[in-house]
Amino acid sequence: MKIFLQFGFLILPLALIACLLYLAYRERRDRRRMTLEKNLPRDHRLPRHYRSFGEIENRLWVAMDASGPITDWECAKLRLPPSEVRLVREYVRRLWEDFDRGNRVYSAVVCRAPEMSILAPLEWQRLRIRAAFALWYFVIIVRLRMRSVSMIELRRLTDIIATLAYQVRTMLATFERSGNADLVDSILKGV
Repeated sequence: MKIFLQFGFLILPLALIACLLYLAYRERRDRRRMTLEKNLPRDHRLPRHYRSFGEIENRLWVAMDASGPITDWECAKLRLPPSEVRLVREYVRRLWEDFDRGNRVYSAVVCRAPEMSILAPLEWQRLRIRAAFALWYFVIIVRLRMRSVSMIELRRLTDIIATLAYQVRTMLATFERSGNADLVDSILKGV
């Protein structure tokens, strides 16, 4: 018991220091990102990479067609050559960036919700989207480690980002229609 307490007193401050260093790193990274994105057009501040799913699907189709016919493309678990693994990893990385961007905007919109009654449903929807994205992102990353991917999983991940983008754009359009264009600009410049 004494050994546990001695290690506890050592581990707890180290964990606290690690958390503080991580928070300082995130704060610096966010400031740097906001500085770089300060002059970006409005459309570039919203999720957009999910639209290239058709290109990825076509390139995988061509690569897999060379290795033999696939009877059911939607349900097929594809064994990828290294060049296609890199392609899918890059696509998934861009989806992660889109998710991060969309989640920041969604959070900012939820924080500025005009009525408290809609705050809980909006936050619940954001958490559901976030959990679904985390699940499918993890599944795809694990599969890519094994040089494999399923089109259903990629499509689900892409659909989650498209849903998030739709939700964000709808909320921002609602704010604009209600005469709060300045609020929309401040949200997009502040995230």
